[in-house]
Amino acid sequence: MSIVKNIERWTRIMPVRFARAPDVNNPDIDSGAPDPNAPDPDDRGFIPAQPGAAVLPVGLDESVAEAGRPETRVRLIREDMENGGTLYLTVSDSARLAITSPAPGTALPGQRNMMIKFRARSAGECLIRVMFGAEDGPIIHRLRVVVNALRDVRLAAHVPTINGAIVNDTGGTPVPAQSIRTDATIRNLIDQANAIYFPYGLRFVLDAAIDRAGALNFT
Repeated sequence: MSIVKNIERWTRIMPVRFARAPDVNNPDIDSGAPDPNAPDPDDRGFIPAQPGAAVLPVGLDESVAEAGRPETRVRLIREDMENGGTLYLTVSDSARLAITSPAPGTALPGQRNMMIKFRARSAGECLIRVMFGAEDGPIIHRLRVVVNALRDVRLAAHVPTINGAIVNDTGGTPVPAQSIRTDATIRNLIDQANAIYFPYGLRFVLDAAIDRAGALNFT
């Protein structure tokens, strides 16, 4: 009897891994709505040019001072090591980002799921490194953070009226003019898109007025 096993190219086994952090405080929560400050890291495979580095996109609004920027968060999960193993974080380029939690020089908590928070400082790339035993200990995993400067994409919304009073239902009663979406639902759709695309440096900005002058009447 032969055993067949799929092999993923460039896959590496790491004692810890990075994952999305849907909840702002609880690292044990692993699902939730999209959040612009909690992007999904790509740790599915590693190419030779970046050995042992998962990738995390981070949006940067340079119009906001660093102290006022929201924290980006990501979870670190112990997969093949004991919870008691001492772990530290270091950054390859402090000009790109500043880790805010855990505090500099402080070991990560001795638990399986751990929360990491940081603020972007400038556009570019750097590595968050997971060190074993001490800040200058061996590197056991790395997260390549890609900080993307924000670009605004202007949008104008036009909502036509579909079917006016000239259209009758099966009983001969006029059908009132209908518009499927309200202003609030349209703005909510833009907010949802921004929650997904902000880490990649894109923000959709909707014009203040939503045009409802047009009409599509079917007979």
